[in-house]
Amino acid sequence: MPTLEVGEAAIRVTVAPHDRGSARARAPEPVERARHARSVNIGTWALILVALAGPLAPATGNARAAADVRAAEAARRTAQEAYTAFFHGNYERFVDALYPPLVRTMGGRERVVAQIRGDMEKMRSSGVTIKAANVTAPLKIVRVGHTEVQTLMLSTLLAATPNGDIEIPSYILGISADGGKTWKFIDAGKMGRPELVKVVPTLSGEIEIPARPAAVPVRKQPGTH
Repeated sequence: MPTLEVGEAAIRVTVAPHDRGSARARAPEPVERARHARSVNIGTWALILVALAGPLAPATGNARAAADVRAAEAARRTAQEAYTAFFHGNYERFVDALYPPLVRTMGGRERVVAQIRGDMEKMRSSGVTIKAANVTAPLKIVRVGHTEVQTLMLSTLLAATPNGDIEIPSYILGISADGGKTWKFIDAGKMGRPELVKVVPTLSGEIEIPARPAAVPVRKQPGTH
């Protein structure tokens, strides 16, 4: 009883003494069936792999977009909390949100807090007080290397002066070292790009720092005081 081996399956062919030719003719039939079955299995697995692999590219893009949205919201929220603290006179918390290398170049945390406190006291003595602080959503999210993320936002301080209220806008550079989870900030409106690069050597060329906008008088609506 001859045996034909095909893959892992053994196909047995019985050869009658009086009809060896016809047996040889019939032998390829189960062999072909086995080959067909094997090709169908390979084709089925190929389709499954394609189906699984197909969505990977867009899914990766969607995941990155979702991560950028979360990073942008974390940046805006953290900056808003810092500027709200500044508005309420909590200068320690405000300085803690600043970019640490910048704080070091300015003489350290205590010195920066004291300088801000002194500047604000001078402003109040001249009749200027901060009434509100607002930070807009990031204008752009830029990823630098594996974990660093940078962004640019617009901050606006509303100040009361003897001549009326004014809005003081400025641009904030945000830097995250952990993929956008936590953020530190620099008031980029006070610094040119050459100065910023000294403090942030990794500053991306995609981050364009516009010139600091001028303060804008706030026109009172009719009927307001």
